[in-house]
Amino acid sequence: MASEALYISVQGNKVVAGRTDIIGSIGTKLVLLDLSKMFEQDGVRVISVDTGFMKSAGEPGLPITDEQVAEFQRIVDFYFADFVKEVQRGRGMSRANVLRIADGRFWPAVEARGIGLVDRIETVDQTISRLRR
Repeated sequence: MASEALYISVQGNKVVAGRTDIIGSIGTKLVLLDLSKMFEQDGVRVISVDTGFMKSAGEPGLPITDEQVAEFQRIVDFYFADFVKEVQRGRGMSRANVLRIADGRFWPAVEARGIGLVDRIETVDQTISRLRR
């Protein structure tokens, strides 16, 4: 369970993982590639006709400005805050404890249980049997 799968899973009453599962990747990201110099070296000039400084931000061949990076960071921060809040709520953890582990790391299921991201470690068959009882 990584990233979005974890975001969804932590809302369950109990989170179950397999013995060799990997859990984590709490965080958000957006990757931008400023290919403008490469395009320029190849003799390609990209011209954007749009309605605002962000509409074509990140378009291949256009330079990415510091102002655009700040705007993208604002969006990433918004979704990160939401992710932290949902892990807090779903797992009953303090904000400080979530922030301590919200750095993109993964943990084997046993460690994830130890930090509160997982309640049980069992096989799919064990989980199905338990639920049928």
